[in-house]
Amino acid sequence: RRARIAVGMAFRSKKKLKRTKCARSPSKAFLQMDTDDFLSRGLDDEAEMEEEDEEDVRQPIGIEKEIAGDEEETMDEEEEDEDENSDVISKTVTLRMIKKWKFDLKSNRMAVLKDVAKAVSSSVATLTGSKKIQTYAVEGTEEFNALVRLCLKEVPNMLDQKIPQKSKKALPSSDSQWARVRSPIKMHLCNLLQLAQHLTDKSMIVLLLKQVHHLARFFICYPKLLKSTTKLLVKLWSSSSPEVSVIAFFTLRHFSAATTSNFLTSLLKSMYLAFVANSKFTSPQTRPHITLMKNSLVEMFNLNHSVAYQHGFIYIRQLAIHLRTATTSHKKESFQGVYNWQFIHCIHLWCRILAECNSDTLKPLVFPLVQVATGVMRLVPSARYFPLRFHCITSLNLLSSQTGTLIPIAASLVDILCSADIQKKPKPSTAKPINFDCILKVTKAQLQTKAFQDAAVEKCLDGLMNFFSIHAHSIAFPELMLPSVTRLRKLCKEAKQMEMKQQVKLLVDKLEETAAEVTIARSSVGFGPADADSVERWEAARKEKTGPIESMYKKWKDKAEKRLELEQREAMRTEKPAPAAAAAKKRRKSGGEVRKAKKRRVVIAEDDAEAEDKVEDFRQWSDDDDDD
Repeated sequence: RRARIAVGMAFRSKKKLKRTKCARSPSKAFLQMDTDDFLSRGLDDEAEMEEEDEEDVRQPIGIEKEIAGDEEETMDEEEEDEDENSDVISKTVTLRMIKKWKFDLKSNRMAVLKDVAKAVSSSVATLTGSKKIQTYAVEGTEEFNALVRLCLKEVPNMLDQKIPQKSKKALPSSDSQWARVRSPIKMHLCNLLQLAQHLTDKSMIVLLLKQVHHLARFFICYPKLLKSTTKLLVKLWSSSSPEVSVIAFFTLRHFSAATTSNFLTSLLKSMYLAFVANSKFTSPQTRPHITLMKNSLVEMFNLNHSVAYQHGFIYIRQLAIHLRTATTSHKKESFQGVYNWQFIHCIHLWCRILAECNSDTLKPLVFPLVQVATGVMRLVPSARYFPLRFHCITSLNLLSSQTGTLIPIAASLVDILCSADIQKKPKPSTAKPINFDCILKVTKAQLQTKAFQDAAVEKCLDGLMNFFSIHAHSIAFPELMLPSVTRLRKLCKEAKQMEMKQQVKLLVDKLEETAAEVTIARSSVGFGPADADSVERWEAARKEKTGPIESMYKKWKDKAEKRLELEQREAMRTEKPAPAAAAAKKRRKSGGEVRKAKKRRVVIAEDDAEAEDKVEDFRQWSDDDDDD
């Protein structure tokens, strides 16, 4: 017994010495020198009892130390020593106990929040398979569900009443009661994150994220916890269902609005890298989620244009470096580093950011981005990559329409129309026109089909009408459309496809009508090209009117949208046949199989003797072969 007492005193003294070292006391060296002999006294004779007591001292008590961190250091030394030397006994959580906690939470008793947080933490530890001894034990499914409901419904209501939000910018840390409730609130927030990580049900994850969004002002008070929360939300935003992604984005936006620009900088970087990682493959199924991520990033970059310029400068420069490497090296690997979905999605994203933000801060990024996009279009002149060119042209048209920048892409579209692969006679095929929205290149077999030619011509006409309708209000429109109209007239004379010839001729007529209207309107002005202010006023007044090319493009888009709706309806019908039709088809199939089986049985019955002889002869021959 005396040896045990001596060992216990030794370990307690060691712990006090460590605390003294952490506090950097001036007598630290003196205490260490005087206590070395005392601490080593009696330890050699009682080694086994020392190991047992050491295990008892270092045994964890619950998970509150792991969650709360620095808060537990404020406990008194006597209480801490008593807890370390006491045995841990897990209390079983019952429905009666949860009911009592619920009543206490409704009564705004903050002391019970710590018990609830410990119980939820114990249940999460059970989910993760942790072997640590917990303060509470949640054994039944009913108790676990009741505890989670208590955590998600009653705790937020109690926190809102206990620490109300005084203003939009006021944080809970400015409240007078914050020092007393800081530790249990942090435990509760950590429990929410751990549940969100380990739950698999989508509805439960949505409910948890709604609570995280509701308690966002509390997360901001814990910088380290905010960092881990942001990491989890970015992961859910980039790789989850639309419902989860939207709630995660709203929470991230709330965080960025209530914090400094440094947090926004790191958040935008994480979101952009997550977007690039999850846009590697594009299909009709993944395209809506990629569009959702683009919309989210555009809104986030629009919060702070200075931060957006810093990121844009870095990432557009990276795209230019990849393009330069591909241009100079002429290797297959370098081409693949540019001609992929990630590169194309990044170009489209930055075109959208510069177009929708449309600020003077971001205008210097327009020119390098246009250079990168046009360089990608010219990198490989093969007709197999026409779909990739159409993606770049669509992005540049969007950028031109919002920023008012003239990007000469009409020549690239006319080049595609005049190419030999579009003008040569196609092979007969019954395939439908190819949808270029989810592909970057076509196969050699598709390149020679009429379906490819029709889809390419449609995309070229769409791009030309979009480009000229953007600049139809320009005072220099007659000079702008002249080179393209000259080449298109020549194409109409040489083209052998009557359908394409009619569409191109109609486009040329509308361009000439628009040019004639602009020529008549500008002939009566009293200012010259050098008067920029007068030119802008004239173009603004002209923009309010709808010209022939603009009307044509509007009808073209309406027709394309109706056709797309019909195609989607047909696809849904083919994917999900009617139950009655499917059952009838199944009955017909089964009936046909029965009739075929009867015929096979008749044939087998007639030739049964011959079949058996042949089998026997084959077996004998095989046996003889093996013996040889």
